[in-house]
Amino acid sequence: MPSRWNPFVPGSYSFDLTTNTSSYEFQYSVNKNDTNLRLDNFLMKLFPNLSKGFIFKAIRTNKVKVNGKKAKFDYRLQLNDEIKVFLNQDLESNKKDN
Repeated sequence: MPSRWNPFVPGSYSFDLTTNTSSYEFQYSVNKNDTNLRLDNFLMKLFPNLSKGFIFKAIRTNKVKVNGKKAKFDYRLQLNDEIKVFLNQDLESNKKDN
């Protein structure tokens, strides 16, 4: 079992993961299967172990950027949008209870 909990669930997404002692940075390119999804629903699909509230807070506090800009939770993804997600070590305490 890994020493650090990783919220990323492998799937059809390409990503770059940069880790240091306090944060994770994920980068995604939207493919044709995910076009027209709302940003919040896309992130919930990508990070099923995180609570909906945590995802909304990350969007609201500018820890999620689309094409380098702040985006709202109801933003509709477009083909080749670049999504960056910056998460810190609070992840462990914000896992969804199963």
